[in-house]
Order: sequence, then C-alpha cells, then structure tokens
Amino acid sequence: MKKLLLTLAAGLTVGAALASAAPRIMTIGVVAKSQGNPVFQAARVGAQDAAKELSAKHGLDIRIDWRTPNEEDAQKQAEAIEQLVLAGAEGLAVSCSDANKLTDAINRAVERHFGNRMPQLIIEPGRGMTGDAGVIQTEVVLISEKGYGETRRWVFLDIGKFGGLAETMDESIQYRIRTRHDGTETGPVILAGPTCDSADVLYDKADYRLPLALRIGDKIEIHATGAYTTSYSAVGFNGFPPLQEHYI
Repeated sequence: MKKLLLTLAAGLTVGAALASAAPRIMTIGVVAKSQGNPVFQAARVGAQDAAKELSAKHGLDIRIDWRTPNEEDAQKQAEAIEQLVLAGAEGLAVSCSDANKLTDAINRAVERHFGNRMPQLIIEPGRGMTGDAGVIQTEVVLISEKGYGETRRWVFLDIGKFGGLAETMDESIQYRIRTRHDGTETGPVILAGPTCDSADVLYDKADYRLPLALRIGDKIEIHATGAYTTSYSAVGFNGFPPLQEHYI
C-alpha cells in the first residue's frame, strides 16, 4: 500500500512539473480588411509563420486569432476588436477600413487593458493616414488593340508595377484615376506599365473604363498614392529611373 501511495505521489509530482513546464499561451488578434484580398492572405500566412518562429525562440505558445470579415466592413471589424478584447487577446493588429468607425472600439480596447495609465499610441502612417496626400502624374505612351475584334483598348502608361505601383499586384489596390477628358464617353481598357515585362499589367479584370478621347501623350492622375509607392519603386529596372517625389 505504501509502495502504491509513493508511486502515485511520484506520478502526481511529475505530472505537476510537466504541467508547470507547458509554455504560456499568448494570443494575438488580427483584424484585416477582407478575407479575399491577396495582401491580407499573405499577411495571415506571414503572421502564422512568425508566431511559430517566435514561439520556439521565446518558449511561448503564440497563437494568431484571425478575425477578418469576408468583405470590407468597418462595423464588423469593430465587433471583432470587441470580441478579441473580451477573449483576452494580448495584442491586436488592425488594418482599418474606416478609421472613424473603429476609433471608439480601439480606444475602449486600450482603456480596458491600461485603465488610467494610458500609453502613448503610435500609429503606422499607412494608406489610411497619408494615402490621399499623394497623386502620381503619369503619361499615356501607347494605346493599342491586341487583336481583331478586341473590345478593350490597351493603355500603356509610363509607370507600372516596378515604377511604384507594386500594390496593383493581383489588382488588390484599385486606385482612382482622373483624366482631362473625364465626363466624356468611356470604354473598357486594360492598363499596363511601360517595361514590356509580362507581369507589368496593372488592371485587366478590374473593369477600368477611360475616355474614348484619350490620346498618346495625355497626362493621367492616379490618386490616393501617398503610401507604398515611391518606397516600392525599383531603381533602374529595365533602364527606367525611380519615381520622382515633389512636395507641395
């Protein structure tokens, strides 16, 4: 009987030691803009890979709690933030669809965690803050039709994916475009860059329509480009100079 009790006690001691050695769980909530956006699909994979790497490095069990709406919906993002706070997430990464609708939810999350000892908040100056501050002026270098019976014109610009519009990859960011012919009759187009690289097609599936009066040499304005354009511009790719910056 004593032997059985000693064995049982030893087993309980070992079990308790193993339990205490289990890594601490740390949950990081991620609220991106939409499930279908390739940019955020890549971010999800990257977050999960980073969680595994940091878990092994620091002896933790870091888990990514992905709470992203299927389509862009700021209200659902706000609800996801509230849910993550209630679930005890220890960190939040949010890509805001509408800062006005998410500010209160973010503030409540910070207040719940820090109480009266509010920290200084640092906001990454992405598209939501600086996007509308930037306009790219580009020139039409060629307008053509690729084949007999083609209903869409190919419009080639002097800027492409490698010159600063890298976020048109998979047509994930669809910039607003303005021309001097706005208000006149339009037709469907495929927009492409100047590099003759097969990847340098900006918009094919996005159903962009530009004025039929558009001509080679016309200037086009691409709006909301204040973030992630000049920083992505290649230096001398296929002989093209990097995107120039002018501040007003």
